Amino acid sequence: MPGDDLATLSRKDVLAAAPRLDSRHYDPSGSLVGNMLQGTINRNARERLLPWLLDRWKDQEALAFSLTFSANGHGAIGGAFRPDLSRRDDLQAIVRRLHRDISHAAYGHAARRYGRRLGFLAVWEGFQRWHPHCHGLLEICKSRPQFEQWVDQVLRSHPFVGEYDLQPCTDIRGWLRYLLKFRDKGELLQDIDWIACHVPGHRAPNDNHS
Repeated sequence: MPGDDLATLSRKDVLAAAPRLDSRHYDPSGSLVGNMLQGTINRNARERLLPWLLDRWKDQEALAFSLTFSANGHGAIGGAFRPDLSRRDDLQAIVRRLHRDISHAAYGHAARRYGRRLGFLAVWEGFQRWHPHCHGLLEICKSRPQFEQWVDQVLRSHPFVGEYDLQPCTDIRGWLRYLLKFRDKGELLQDIDWIACHVPGHRAPNDNHS
């Protein structure tokens, strides 16, 4: 197994392990991350994940966001997708598509042809008490004028985004520690959306999940 620290892993390594990140279903022989974290409790997992994420985000300008979801009368996404807002898979699909569309608007041809994506991290909470929501980080696109105001308008007009908070992240370490907190989660490693996770500067021409 290459390396003993999550900081040595690429997104490809983590994404390959993502289906096994539930500690009840580790497959040590086939999962680099699962093998590394097997048997750890949430606290140990958090302490190992924090430096891995911090190393990738510490020098980036980013927006911190929090999202809730509701059918707010604007219609369906693409005229067809009408999600069940109580289902994790449907909510994740909303957020993944939101990230993809923002990246496409920011990078245009480079996003569509070469898979360029803005850095993105989404962590889910609240399913246990019927109040699903997510918090996360979005890399600021410096080449798009008034990026924060534009993203705010995208969220404001989105058909399934309810209440939200969006602001510049002035304390990356503090916000990451908040994202990885234990309260209101089922299992920390499951509640990070690894498929949606993109480090700043990411390019994934063969990534069909984004």
